Amino acid sequence: MSDRQLETLLALTERRAVPGQERAIARELRSDPALARSLDRQRRVLDALQAGGPAPPESLGIRLRDIACLPPARRRPSPLTTTRRSLSLVAAATVAAALAVISIAGWPGGGGTSLPSAMQVSAVWVLPDGRAAVAAAPETPAQLDVSYHGIVFPNFHDREGWHPVGVRRDRIGGVTTVTVFYATGDRRASYTVVPGTGLAVPSGASRLRVAGLSLREFRSGDRWIVTFEHAGATCVLTAAAPRERAWLVRLATWHGGPTTTPA
Repeated sequence: MSDRQLETLLALTERRAVPGQERAIARELRSDPALARSLDRQRRVLDALQAGGPAPPESLGIRLRDIACLPPARRRPSPLTTTRRSLSLVAAATVAAALAVISIAGWPGGGGTSLPSAMQVSAVWVLPDGRAAVAAAPETPAQLDVSYHGIVFPNFHDREGWHPVGVRRDRIGGVTTVTVFYATGDRRASYTVVPGTGLAVPSGASRLRVAGLSLREFRSGDRWIVTFEHAGATCVLTAAAPRERAWLVRLATWHGGPTTTPA
């Protein structure tokens, strides 16, 4: 399987938009019954993880990519049907490995806590933005007319074209969350409010203080995550790593940081 086919399959699994030049590949992948079944199995695992299961270790994704991208010299020549059968085996291995991760007791953010981990919450980033209408608050244009658990979402705009595009509500690890998505071109970010504080973050997460706001930031695979606590809730901001690292800090501190709804 070529790199383009693999990347397209990953995009379909995560329900990400497929670039125009890859749409023909996506149609080919979807048209094969065996591949379609494999894709469905992988999506069910991803949905289970995003609904409350722990995030798999980054080494799992790296290993699976390595398996799928073995050089030709290490592969036995085979017809197209054998290639598809191999892909099905890789997909099945993905399912088995991810389910094994789910069963690990004490994995960060799972089992022993009533709140999801920051990594679990960040998985919302790959979900559809819902395209629900988002509008500025009538009396405060710097804020959106969207709030949750007392926190008002920012009406972020800048010269790069970033703007709010949608809002969705999810149940993650038994907790209801609300997310506003921001985008410019093919770049996107999620801003999720989780009721409660003390969400688990990796021990190596950096600490910084900007505009009076105490932030934690870390990388998980292809995403950069910034978290902070405010008014008894936790905000989890996610976008592409490492490109949006500085931008996420600007989003967190937009107009001096988060505001709250009147009591």
